[in-house]
Amino acid sequence: MSIVLGIFGLLCLLGIRFKGFHMDYIDRKATVQINGIFVFLVLLSHFCGYYGDDVPFAYSHQYLEIRRMLAQLVVTTFLFFSGFGIMESIKRKGASYVNSIPLKVVDLINSFVIAILMYVVLNLYIGRDMSLSQVLLSFIGWESIGNSNWYLFDIIGLYLLTFAGFKMCDGKPTKSIFLTIVLMLGFMWFVGTYRQGMRWYNTLLCYGAGLLYSNSKSWIDRTVMKNVITWIGTGVVLIVMFIYMYQRREAVNYYIAHAVIFSVIICWGAMVLKFQSPMLMWLGNHIFGIYILQRIPMVLGKHWGWMQSNPIFYGVFCFVATILLAIIFAELLKHLSIKKWMQQLKSRA
Repeated sequence: MSIVLGIFGLLCLLGIRFKGFHMDYIDRKATVQINGIFVFLVLLSHFCGYYGDDVPFAYSHQYLEIRRMLAQLVVTTFLFFSGFGIMESIKRKGASYVNSIPLKVVDLINSFVIAILMYVVLNLYIGRDMSLSQVLLSFIGWESIGNSNWYLFDIIGLYLLTFAGFKMCDGKPTKSIFLTIVLMLGFMWFVGTYRQGMRWYNTLLCYGAGLLYSNSKSWIDRTVMKNVITWIGTGVVLIVMFIYMYQRREAVNYYIAHAVIFSVIICWGAMVLKFQSPMLMWLGNHIFGIYILQRIPMVLGKHWGWMQSNPIFYGVFCFVATILLAIIFAELLKHLSIKKWMQQLKSRA
């Protein structure tokens, strides 16, 4: 696994250039590629999770240590850039975009439904029990029938809280963001109370940090990128804070804080790096399909006995099958998107 990670790292470096300060460091093209890095790390992490501590590949110890160190940090940019992107769209489109968020949620749930139906077929094939209530609740991520589910439920909740926060404050940015974050704290309490595992809430504030970053981006850019000294000084402060929080992250408050700081450090580094990797762009553009469908080939390969009998073939199969599933899923969404149907109906009206 360490070799796989090393090769991936080298391929990433081929598509990253040191550019110096540039204002498009956090535009969609850049954030998609950054997320492409982390969705690959999620894929590796989930794959190794099926083996536990007994990963049967040479030189895996180093990777497993990196995996342990990163833990939930691999999903922080997904949440941070989601919050940032939502706020950027609100800044550009105003109330019309806020009003469209419920449709965005419906379209998202529709995507989940399509993916979950694939898991229903998988479970029927391998003979895994599932109740009707499990299937229905898995459509919104509250339950799982073998799929990763906490992120799905959380992102739906975060979008709806954003809608509520901005509607209740008439779209006034600062007040709306503040109220949204207050609502998020209540949401964190809710999932922390009724769901098991810190993963349900220990990175959620990264989304709120993304909202704040977008709202303050002009000031941040002017301050941090004023000159090399301010940029380096900011980085030193962020890294020291991160290390301090990391060393104490067994406590949930420190974990939440170090996750937010990690996201900001990624932005700080991106200020001087230019991402120009077709590989990362592809991964980032297929992040949803890769994230939600990757467990299907992992479960199938395990069911067929490849996980133990032929680990290398199992690994290749999981990677290739995940890529193919992501491509198929993207094509399905092009034709089955509720948002697209609504837009077509509106244009015909």
